[in-house]
Amino acid sequence: MKRVLLFALLLALHATRAGAGDVNARIQDLIEGRTVPFHSVYEIVNIKVGSKSVWPLLKITESNGTWKWASLVKTVVVQAANPKAFAELRALLMTQDSPALTIELEGSGVRQWMNDRFGDLVRREWPRHATITLRVSLDENPCEPVKRVIYRSIDPALKTLISSGQTKQPITLDSLFRLLIADHLQPYMDKELQPIDLNHRCFENFLLYNWIKGEQASGFEYEKYELNPDLHEILSRIADALAMHRKSQRFLYEIDVTGYTDLDKFIDQPQLPLQASQTGIEELHDPLLVFYAGCAGNSMTGPNPTFVEGGVASGTPVGPSVENNCELGAVRAYVTLAALANRLGSENATYRYASGGMAKDQSSAAEQRKVAISIRVKTGDQQ
Repeated sequence: MKRVLLFALLLALHATRAGAGDVNARIQDLIEGRTVPFHSVYEIVNIKVGSKSVWPLLKITESNGTWKWASLVKTVVVQAANPKAFAELRALLMTQDSPALTIELEGSGVRQWMNDRFGDLVRREWPRHATITLRVSLDENPCEPVKRVIYRSIDPALKTLISSGQTKQPITLDSLFRLLIADHLQPYMDKELQPIDLNHRCFENFLLYNWIKGEQASGFEYEKYELNPDLHEILSRIADALAMHRKSQRFLYEIDVTGYTDLDKFIDQPQLPLQASQTGIEELHDPLLVFYAGCAGNSMTGPNPTFVEGGVASGTPVGPSVENNCELGAVRAYVTLAALANRLGSENATYRYASGGMAKDQSSAAEQRKVAISIRVKTGDQQ
């Protein structure tokens, strides 16, 4: 009887904590691994940042629970699956007011057994579902809050452009970022940052900050077509904002994307295979059906890009490898378009893409970014 009472007392001490409540971590802990304890009657079923599951980005190593008197808790080690996953995870955490991973738990078969035998005794039951909040410190420097302001400002800036009569002309990245900087980012920096903050070394290689300003910052690695995490997050936010506004209004979106390449001719380079695994978009699968027109070798054949409809076999195909700047520009446009389309969907949306070939205009923000996006918004009356 004494052993039963002691066991019940131990259960009561742990019954208040299905998980471990809040657990704190530094962002670097997600590289090395952060140990998280939780009650043995539960199993992890998902891990999210906000409403987005980040399970594929993580490597979870779980210990075996033990039922010795002194231990009713098992642990998992949570860490990023690889450096690329860490970068994507960090970008997602940047978008949160309170950066955290939400670990969702579900009771195992042991949970019901415990409730049936000891629930009345300890006057508490283990709920079927529970959560642990893994709060992540981003080791902030002045660039981190600036990045969050950029991410959060995309939706209100896009809403302003749509509602202020911009449906009469295309919304471009240039117009979106100009408004974002003027109405959201610059006021924040003027109010919150001191001169010493602006001289912080983080601004020297602040890719996202330079990218929205169109200052010598590409959305792709040199002579590659994989989206970097910052550009991927920007595209996701644009698509989410468009989807939300489409629900409230009868909007049709006509989206055009033009891809540009670096200032060097694509020669004397190792063969660059055309593979879905190199795009940075999990939803894409081989073979990639990429086409282009109005471009030969390294440059466009006319003054303006020639667009190809998304999902239509028209023009010159690319593959099995990327051989020149026209092909690289087409693939970059295709990948950018795929990132938008996968998030926004096909309902009341049409997509086209084009290759701009080798970037030539140093004063063009679009060519500095290596991608131009044009979104024409039509109302129900214009369709």
